[in-house]
Amino acid sequence: MEDLATHLHIDNFRNNPAVSPIFGLRGLVRQGEQAFIRTGKVGGNSDYFTPELNVQANRWIERNLQHTDLRFPC
Repeated sequence: MEDLATHLHIDNFRNNPAVSPIFGLRGLVRQGEQAFIRTGKVGGNSDYFTPELNVQANRWIERNLQHTDLRFPC
């Protein structure tokens, strides 16, 4: 369990080339651009999503998951 927690720690996750393309593919993220893995904090999307974008994302999720058994909590 301790090894898994260490492996999934946000700093290790961010530096994993299998997860974050900036380490495996040079030039994918330009200097000054947002990295692929952000802060790792719950609700961090609210720093980037406007209320309109949030509605748009929720509609997309609903439309694209309606014929699956995947459900997100409200």
